[in-house]
Amino acid sequence: MAANQTRDDMPLVRYYDKVVVVVALVILLISLAWLITAGVKQKQRVTDYMDEVQALKPAKSDVAPIDMEPYNKAVKTVTAPFKMLEGDETKPSFLLPERRVTCANAACKKPVPFEASQCWACGEKQPSVIDPPPLEKNGVPAKWLRDMGLPPETDVSLDLDEDGFSVLEEYQFKTHPKDKSSHPIYAEKLVLKELKSMKLPLVFRGVNIMPGGAKQLTINWTGKLQRTYFVNEGEAIGDTGYVAGTVTVKSEKRDNPLMPGNTKVFDVSTVVLKRKTDGKEILLTVDEVGKNTDVEATLEFLIDKLELKLIENQEFKLREETYRVIAIDMATNTIKVENTASGKQKVVKKLD
Repeated sequence: MAANQTRDDMPLVRYYDKVVVVVALVILLISLAWLITAGVKQKQRVTDYMDEVQALKPAKSDVAPIDMEPYNKAVKTVTAPFKMLEGDETKPSFLLPERRVTCANAACKKPVPFEASQCWACGEKQPSVIDPPPLEKNGVPAKWLRDMGLPPETDVSLDLDEDGFSVLEEYQFKTHPKDKSSHPIYAEKLVLKELKSMKLPLVFRGVNIMPGGAKQLTINWTGKLQRTYFVNEGEAIGDTGYVAGTVTVKSEKRDNPLMPGNTKVFDVSTVVLKRKTDGKEILLTVDEVGKNTDVEATLEFLIDKLELKLIENQEFKLREETYRVIAIDMATNTIKVENTASGKQKVVKKLD
């Protein structure tokens, strides 16, 4: 009788598929609920952690920033280690012992100070010592280079501070080769190229006494565009840059070159011309042509490749320094200039 049971008589078997689905759904819901709970708990833990971090911040926000200077110095020391300069071996120091030599007594041979006159151990008299000449680099002592913070092998033809003067020139003038503000006067870089006489382009032709006693002068301009000016005493001569000053009317008798043995009256009147630019006065006689007024010097400033044309008493600038021409000597082909601030003078010679 039991063997005749059907599927309908077994409920578990009959609803097996549905039971499996229900169980799966329950498990899925439980898993989802666990995930949601775990996520909420994790979020709460993160929130609690951030609150703890915020609580660690200082109460005051005006804390001084970290000083990076010690770190930078340390890095610099590592990348560019300190180098001790060679010292003067004649002057002992903590890091540089004094020079010593072996005692002249063969039986003693104790180390004796280099400058000692006798041995400290045996009393033997030591031979006199003559110091060797200091090492030089193209005329510059190695000691001076070391004193200036430069290695002895420095190329002394270089201009290290870009002031226009080489290391050798800085040594010769006792200035600092690494300080741009310490240099010889710039006039040391001047050379004289040419000296040339300057001729007055004006010719005094004569004077007429006008009604009322006024003196009217006739003056010719001999430049490219020749002109004639008629001016009164004390008036400017057009735009030539000169003023007709005091006029002296006079004449003198001389031998007549056309009639030997006879004399002739010549007009030798004079006028004093005054140059507006510097007030220089020039005495000019009637019909005097090509009177020398000044000597013009042409100089070159080697640092800036600048050419200058100067006359006596004229001021000029070399970079930030101001100079004045004191004298120009054509006999010796020289020009003397003076620094107006320091009073230092320099005689500039003509190039050979």
